[in-house]
Amino acid sequence: MRTKRDIVTEYLVLEAQAGGTRGERAFGQIVRLWDRPLRAFIWRQIGSQGRSDDLQQEIWLAITRSLARLDDPARFAPWAYRIARNKCIDAIRRSERHRKLFSDAREHNANPVAAHEDAPSDPAGQVRALLEQLPDDQRQLLTMHYLDEFSVRDMALVLGIPEGTVKSRLFHARRFIKQHVDNQNIEDTP
Repeated sequence: MRTKRDIVTEYLVLEAQAGGTRGERAFGQIVRLWDRPLRAFIWRQIGSQGRSDDLQQEIWLAITRSLARLDDPARFAPWAYRIARNKCIDAIRRSERHRKLFSDAREHNANPVAAHEDAPSDPAGQVRALLEQLPDDQRQLLTMHYLDEFSVRDMALVLGIPEGTVKSRLFHARRFIKQHVDNQNIEDTP
């Protein structure tokens, strides 16, 4: 089911692809429509606000450069999110390499900390802690489905995996969450 934003975006993409002054204005409107949802997606992928701001600029630049090659303007959102996802993966890989280079120095200078902290007491913190226990692919699908409101088809396009794989991973993620919540409710009852 297409939303009003999807229809408006399709029109704006066509205008932006046509170029000229109208195309520039149309692209500006696309940015206004999609900047906040993309920012939230990026932040959920990499977690650091400072890094996500820099990465967001890089993503919009990539979108600008390749918008003319988007064959189906109705598919702008999955296409843009796929670009964002790939840029996030690249940023995470760069960060991992950087972290590996300096891990020995950090381990040498680090203070010993309790290996296991208590679970957060606020519900949002509990949800975040629960999501962190999921494998990355399942956590990503849950956030894309419930926060970004992507359909199974769109998630498959963004992630470059079959729809059946999306459904399977969502099923397992939901089952994990349900089991944890059910266990928590049993433990909380007197």
